[in-house]
Amino acid sequence: MPTRCPRFSVVIATYNRQSLLERCLASLLVQDYPQEDYEIIVVDDGSQDATASLLTSLAHEGRI
Repeated sequence: MPTRCPRFSVVIATYNRQSLLERCLASLLVQDYPQEDYEIIVVDDGSQDATASLLTSLAHEGRI
């Protein structure tokens, strides 16, 4: 059976905004819209803060 594609994508560009990114992602993840209908793409422009570890942690949890 073919894999179902998301209906839309949310693209977030970030640079050294770990705390704001965390709030943004938390807001997206509590929406009523079914998670299988959308994907979240985060583009990090080489942040020097904890952005990478936040994204890695959420990915390992399967949340993004």
